[in-house]
Amino acid sequence: MKKIFLAVFAAILMLVSCNDKGRQNGAQGEVEVSFDSLGNVMGDTVVYADSFVGKFFKFRYALLVEMPVGSDDIHDSIVKWVANEYDPEHLYKGDRTRLDSLFLVRAEHMKKEVKDTDDEFGSDGSENPGFGDGIDSTSVVKIWENREFVTYGYSCDYFFPGAAHGSYVFYAATFNKHDGSRVKTEDMFTDNAKLLSYIKRGLMEYFEARSIEELYDNLQLSDTKDVPLPQHGLWIEDGKVVFQYQQYEIACYAAGLPGGSIDLKLISPDMVTPWFKDNFCPWLNDASSASKIPN
Repeated sequence: MKKIFLAVFAAILMLVSCNDKGRQNGAQGEVEVSFDSLGNVMGDTVVYADSFVGKFFKFRYALLVEMPVGSDDIHDSIVKWVANEYDPEHLYKGDRTRLDSLFLVRAEHMKKEVKDTDDEFGSDGSENPGFGDGIDSTSVVKIWENREFVTYGYSCDYFFPGAAHGSYVFYAATFNKHDGSRVKTEDMFTDNAKLLSYIKRGLMEYFEARSIEELYDNLQLSDTKDVPLPQHGLWIEDGKVVFQYQQYEIACYAAGLPGGSIDLKLISPDMVTPWFKDNFCPWLNDASSASKIPN
């Protein structure tokens, strides 16, 4: 999945680079901000992309959103979810369905950070610190759907010049097409202890751990004695529930994004809600279904 997001943004940033060429010849020391919407591409997908040119480096940024098609409820619900993830501090106070305005506000925020960095390294006449270009690239695309539900993935690559390394996030959310509501973990599962037993099994596979003790040797759980549920919740894809932890959430940066999936056919019937059984695994309504919790 990460390869898909990165391939999309490689194409976007090439377009941004073309847009930048006319601005790179400006006076040194000025940070120029403008807005170049690349319009509608790839059908229902919208791309906003631009860059800043500072004293010592360029900062490229982009937002790609595959716009939801359907009722106003599902459209507005998904777009507002995107807005809350893209602008969690609510820097933009207006209509949360205006992604173009959200993009501009985030751009202005990044412009200030670029200017502050320019001032820090340029106020004493110091030489170019040799930073590489910065990047803030966010992508939201549909990754699964059926007649009743749809899942969108949220991905962001970020690197600020001078940082030790960049960051990457990926998670997703499932929505009900009828009313636009998001399917949350509590809508699916009634027993978090049993749910975590599946998650730990998936983490053992991710880390190639041969025992639960070896798994914990790979984790960094400073604030809890046990593995927490993922901060961004779970989501649904074809025949499975997917979980994903972010960088530093339960392990070191080098561990990447620990995660995995739970096959719906292996879920124990006493750990899920009646609603989830009806919509995703109706065979669990059979009272004879045996418990299949992994050891």
